[in-house]
Amino acid sequence: MSKDNGHAGCGGGHGIGASCPSAGGKPQEQEADDRRLAASLARIRHTVLVLSGKGGVGKSTVAVNLAAALALAGRQVGLLDIDIHGPSIPTMLGLTKAEPVMSGTAIAPLEIGSLKVMSIAFLLREPDQAVIWRGPMKM
Repeated sequence: MSKDNGHAGCGGGHGIGASCPSAGGKPQEQEADDRRLAASLARIRHTVLVLSGKGGVGKSTVAVNLAAALALAGRQVGLLDIDIHGPSIPTMLGLTKAEPVMSGTAIAPLEIGSLKVMSIAFLLREPDQAVIWRGPMKM
């Protein structure tokens, strides 16, 4: 007895309502997205991570000042604020009222001079709105 989920030509077996994966096991659209993401990430030459296991030690201050100094030195810099517990980068840069814009299928970062900035805070409707992500998404 074979599994047939109504997907002619792809063998089924991947769940009712799921799209047919290509030969690599992923839907073709996902593979195209993965290729675009890989090409975009390949353009990043250096990554600096500002990290601490403790809050309130100045991570955001260091990150903003480091990014600003590198941008002023003529480097292409992107600052990504992924602090889901209290994103403060937009506040520090005066971007609390700013909203990102869609660029094709991606969200374009905001720009201050040559510094490009993206923050989880830009995706919240209210500054004190909770970010609700379950364990695997948060990690």
